[in-house]
Parts: sequence; structure tokens; C-alpha cells
Amino acid sequence: MSQEILVHQEAGQLLIAILEDERLVQIFAGSGEAPLRGSIYKGKVTNLVSSLEAAFVDLGLGKNAFLFIKDVAGWRPGKRIGQLLKRGQEVLVQVKREPAGEKGARVTMRLSLPGRSLVLLPGRNQIGVSQRIRPNRERERLRALAAEIKPSGAGLIVRTAASGCTREDMVQDLAGLQQLYERVQEQAGQAAVPALIYRESDLLERVIRDYLDGTTTIQVNTMGLRQRTASIVERLAPVLAEGVELSPGDLFGRRDVWRQWHQAVQRKVWLECGGYLVIDQTEALTAIDVNTGRNTGGRGLAETALETNIEAAREIPRQLRLREIGGLVVVDFVGTVNPAERQKVLQVLGAELVRDRARTRLWGMTPSGLVEITRQQIAGFPRPVYQQICPSCDGRGRVTSPLALALTVRSELAAQAGQAEEPAFLVRVHPRMVPALLGHDGRALADLEVKIGKQVVLHGVAGFELERVEILPLTNTREPLPILPQDVIPVSIKARDKRHPEDGVAVVGKAKLAVVGAGEMEGKVIPVRIAELGRGRGRAEMLARE
Repeated sequence: MSQEILVHQEAGQLLIAILEDERLVQIFAGSGEAPLRGSIYKGKVTNLVSSLEAAFVDLGLGKNAFLFIKDVAGWRPGKRIGQLLKRGQEVLVQVKREPAGEKGARVTMRLSLPGRSLVLLPGRNQIGVSQRIRPNRERERLRALAAEIKPSGAGLIVRTAASGCTREDMVQDLAGLQQLYERVQEQAGQAAVPALIYRESDLLERVIRDYLDGTTTIQVNTMGLRQRTASIVERLAPVLAEGVELSPGDLFGRRDVWRQWHQAVQRKVWLECGGYLVIDQTEALTAIDVNTGRNTGGRGLAETALETNIEAAREIPRQLRLREIGGLVVVDFVGTVNPAERQKVLQVLGAELVRDRARTRLWGMTPSGLVEITRQQIAGFPRPVYQQICPSCDGRGRVTSPLALALTVRSELAAQAGQAEEPAFLVRVHPRMVPALLGHDGRALADLEVKIGKQVVLHGVAGFELERVEILPLTNTREPLPILPQDVIPVSIKARDKRHPEDGVAVVGKAKLAVVGAGEMEGKVIPVRIAELGRGRGRAEMLARE
């Protein structure tokens, strides 16, 4: 199996795709900032809640973090939270789960510091080996090496990337982790509470650290990314540093990532044999229904069912990874009464689940075709939000998010630019799409115009549905558009309004537009919602005021 890491940067967004045998299996997104999860803080215990056997810790993040008793150093069965911690006590904790909604972060005093091949567990005396390492003799070899080099007073976990590593490789990785822990201890001893002691690596470094192995190739679409990626690989695996390839432009388009991503996250997923999956996610579980669909083939029902089930068994683990589905998954395969056929489907499903970095557990199949899978949710890797709750149906369905739709529109414009003779395009979209296409201060739109060599005129039409997009060639950009109240357009703030300095002034066609509250935005391109627009004057509001 070949594995590739594709790193694509566009409009300030970093997207990283993992391909196995040319097929997209995982995709991550981020702005480049490091996550909170995995970071280490020096905090102070503010409250003990005996009914929950937990403590709340002030990390300086606004909301106190939650520390459960089993995450307290020194916990043993029978111990109570009041015996282990005192109010006002200073503690060194690591974030296990990011804050969400009204909940603060969840933290642990059991620190873990990940490297490329090892994870250092200060204060613990254990050795673990990734279950994904095969065959068993390789797992035992690595376990023996870890036992040889394990430092006193600390444990080690051998990561999947350690497969094939020598003793020298592991010793070098461990030395770096021990130096890191010494720096953490030193800074913790000097810092005043509350304080950030150690911040986890950013998205690019974490993906490379966790996914790079001896057979992985890496492609990036900008020279800056190539230099940074090569620097990370040089530090983690010097022998692979020369393998970072520069592939400028629309890397995801050339490698079919956009299409695979779009197709793979629909509710209905078609299989090559003509069958299909229907995937429905609820708060309690994920249900996957396998259907034979167009897979009739003129053969017996049993053979058609087996073919569909086996192809579904190969696709379902990929879907779990792409969508980052965790918890309980119930799969309704096409029913079969033949025990040998049920076992064959389970073998294929189990073999594909082994590729997953997350811990999975597979239960047997009932005669009616039901299978239960439990999957660990891997936190800390942000996913691109391809879908969001539909504002029209109040959560009963899904629509494509503005970010994902904007990426699709940019790709379509690039494809049409080489075929159109007109000097410009008019892009008519839902008003919420305008900020996503415009980007911060209009930079994303400006970069796009340079890339395709044509002017792009954005028009957010109030009556459009969110996923409706119209791309029309323009022969004359000076011709005024039929702009109506509640439409959204990008404008350049020319100056402050002399009579109302808190407002800004823009020009739309031949009309002078007063933009409420935009006095500080002089020289910037911003999206505005039209309130009034006459022959000579008009009024608009900044979109941020909504």
C-alpha cells in the first residue's frame, strides 16, 4: 500500500490530504495555529466537587478546566478527590479535550509527550506497543527495544511509525523527548500560576509526525510550504527530507481530491458494483445501510449480496476515517444466511479497520446482517467543515458550508478561465458566500483574479439558496448590476464620511454609498449589505454587524 501526504494552501487555509493507493482516506484543515489539546499548563485548583469526584482548575483560559479523579497523579481505587488535591494547590496538567460550548477544557495530570516513534509517559512505569504494527514478531521486537531503553520513572508507548526502526532511531527520539520534559519541568518551576508551559505542534508538524513512514511521499503546492515541510521532515526523519516535492497550483484538483472529497461525504455513497451506502449520523450512533441498488447483474441473489457486502466492507472504514466518525456504528449489511459468507465479509471489514489509527472494535454479524463497530474519536486534528446545519430547515438536513462551496467555486473559475474569451466573470451567490469568496480584506479574491487572469465581480443575491451558484462571463464590467436591498456586495471604503466620521464612503456604479460604522475601514475591501440604493446615493451596513 502506498501512502501520500498532499499539503495544499489557498486563501489562508491549510488543507492536508492523506491518500492510500490514490484514494482519499483522511483530510485535515487549519489556519496553521497550534491546538489547545496536548498543551501543558501550570494551573491552580479552584474547587473540589466530591459528588463528581473531580476538581476545577484555573488555567487562565476564562473557563476553568475539569480534572476527573482518575486523571489525578497518584490515584488508586478507593481514593477520594479530597485526599489527592486541595483547594489552591498548584498542578501541572495537560489538555485532553478542547473547550466546547459552555464546557471548559478537560485536563489530566498524567502527561504524555509524543515523538515520531515513541510517546514518553513521565511518572508511569509501563510499555505499550501500537496494535497497528504487524506482524506480531515486529511488535515483540519493538517491545523488547522499548524495555531496554525505558528510563527510570517513566513509561513508553511505541507508535505505529516505529515499525522498522532501529535501536539507534528510538534512542535518538527518546533523548529529544527527555530534553523536552526537562524544559517543561524547568519552566513549570519558574512560571507564576496560571501559565502556558508547553504548546502542542501545529497541524502540519503533527500530521507529518503521526503519518510519515518510510513509504510515504509528500507533495506541497507552494515554495514556502516546501521549505517548512522539508525542515520538519529533516528533524523527524532526515533520510526522507529529499522526498518533499513541489507541485505548484491546484494540487488537490490535479490529484482528484476535490471530487473525491465531495463524493465521499454525501449521505448516499455509491459503490463501484452499483450498490450504495446510506450514512446517517445521530447524537447516539451512526447508522450505515448497505443496499444492492443497481447491482443486479443477472446472477443469483446470494452472489449479488456477497459482492455488494464485500465492497461495502472495504468502503465503510474509509468513510469512518474521512468523516471522523466516533462512538457506536451500526452497519446493516445485505442479509445472508450463509455463515461462511458472513465470516468472509467480517474478515474484509476487519482487515480494512486495521489501517485506521483510531482504536476500533468489531463485533460479529447477525443472520439479518447487522454489525456493530466501536471507534475511538481522534481529537486534536481539525477537519474541514464540508457540511453545516442548514439555516433554512433548522437542523433537519445539511447543506454545503460556505468554505467548501467557495473552494469549489474557485476551482470552477480556474477551469473556465482558460476557455472564456471575456475579460471578467460575474459570480452570483447567496449573500453568506460573499465573505468566504472575498477573504480577509479582499485578499482571497485578489489572489484568485491574479491566478486566473480575469476580473471577478461578486454579487450576493438575497433570494438565492445557499448552494446556488451562477458563474457568467462578463464583456463589460462598467455596466451597472441590478443590485437590490438586502443584496451583499464587496466594496472598497474610499474615505470617512465628512458629516458622520464614524461611517465610511464607497462608490457603487455612479452612486455614493454611506457604509454605517465603516469609518475605521478606510482603504479596505469589505462585504456590505445594501439597505438603500438610489440614483446618486445609497446606504449599506457592514456584514459583521449582523
